[in-house]
Parts: sequence; structure tokens; C-alpha cells
Amino acid sequence: MQYQEEQEYTKTIKLKTWKNLLKYVKQFRGKFALVAGFMTTLAVSDVILPLMTRYGIDTFVVPRTAEGLTPFIMAYALLLIVQIAAIFFFIYFASRVEYGICYAIRREGFRKLQELPFSYYDRMPVGYLMSRMTSDARHLGEAFGWGLVDLVWAVVYLSATIV
Repeated sequence: MQYQEEQEYTKTIKLKTWKNLLKYVKQFRGKFALVAGFMTTLAVSDVILPLMTRYGIDTFVVPRTAEGLTPFIMAYALLLIVQIAAIFFFIYFASRVEYGICYAIRREGFRKLQELPFSYYDRMPVGYLMSRMTSDARHLGEAFGWGLVDLVWAVVYLSATIV
């Protein structure tokens, strides 16, 4: 029985390759915008929560007063609800983007495999082709779906922290 060994790629990634991959991203522009919006909301709330905690300690704990505590608790709870909603929706839409891109790449890849001549399959093991295609499509979907999440959150969080 023959085994296909892992191939190590040392070539640089061409800009044209990423440009071709952007056609999949363009299909999900609206969902990308939603993910970016929810990530912005989440990053801003991540910055505001410690500031509110500091305000609560300085205003209520240190002077040992409860005057104005109820509106503060309500505002804090509202911010937590906004944060929970932002987390839920960014995960929902980012996963939709991830699986949508993965599906589109796999669909086009399988279509391309159907067009190849039989002689190609004589040279290449089908199992290897299938595992590479499904694995690579999954990795690209993850990179585009969750890479945006990390990028937007980091940029907004760092910007808000500096301000």
C-alpha cells in the first residue's frame, strides 16, 4: 500500500492568489459588515467596563454611599446585556461567514475536480485530493471568518484604549 507523504511548501504566497480568494469574501460583504459592527461594539464595551468599575469604586465604595447606585447598576447591567448580545451576534455571523466561504470554495473545487480528465486521477490519489481540498477550504474559511474578528477587535480596542 502506498502512502502519500506530507508536502512541505516553501514557495511564497502570490498576491494573485489572495486576490482570487477575495471573490469569496465579496459574497459575504454584508455579513462582514455586521461582524465588524458587533466587534466594534464589543471592543468599546470591553474598554468601558473597567472605567465603569473604577467609577463605581470611587463613587460608591470609597465614600461608603449608595446615593445614585441604582442608576449605576442599571447602566452597568445594560452594558453587560449589550456586550452579551454583541458576543452572540458576532459569533453567529462570523461562523456564517466561515462556513459560507468554506462551502463556496468546496463547491467550486468539487466542480473543478469533475472537469479533470481521468488520467489526472491515475496520477493523484483521490483520497489525498479530497482531504486536501476539504482541509484547505476549512482553513481558508476560518482565516477569513475569524481573522476579521481578531483584526477589528484589536484595532478598535487599542484605539479606544489610547483615547
